[in-house]
Amino acid sequence: MGQEIPNAIDGASLLPLLRGETPADWRQYSFSELDFGDPEAATLWQRSLGTSIAESSLAILRDHRFTLVEFAADLPPLLFDHHGAGELEDVAQRPELQADLARLTRQMLRHRMRNMDHTLSLHSLTADGPRHKSRQRPGSTGDGAGDGG
Repeated sequence: MGQEIPNAIDGASLLPLLRGETPADWRQYSFSELDFGDPEAATLWQRSLGTSIAESSLAILRDHRFTLVEFAADLPPLLFDHHGAGELEDVAQRPELQADLARLTRQMLRHRMRNMDHTLSLHSLTADGPRHKSRQRPGSTGDGAGDGG
C-alpha cells in the first residue's frame, strides 16, 4: 500500500509464494500469539488457569514435527509431536524429547527477540543530527538504511 511497515509487524510478503517461488531466507516454522484474557471480566480460561490479564497469553511455535506452546503465566509448556498423537497428547515431559523441547524454546526466544519492536534501537543521535534505520525484514532487498531525519 506504499506505507512504511510498523516495527511491531514481523511478517514477510507472501507474494513470492503466490508466484510459486520460495525465498531462500523463508523460515521453517510458524509463530503465533494468542491473548485469552479480558480486562473487564475474567474469561473461562483465566478462571480455569488462575491467570491475571497480564499472564493470559500464549505463544505457539510450530515446525515440521512439533508444536510448542508457552504461556506468559508460570505454567508448564506443552509439546505436541506430529509424528505421534499430535495435539491429542502433551509429550513435553518425555525424557527422549527434552533436547527438542530446549531447541524449540530457544527458537521461540530468538524469534521474539529478533521480531520485537525495535523503535528505540533503530534511532541514534549523530554529529549530523538524528538518524533512523528501517527494520531489516526477511526477503527485503534494501540495506535497511533510511535517514528519516
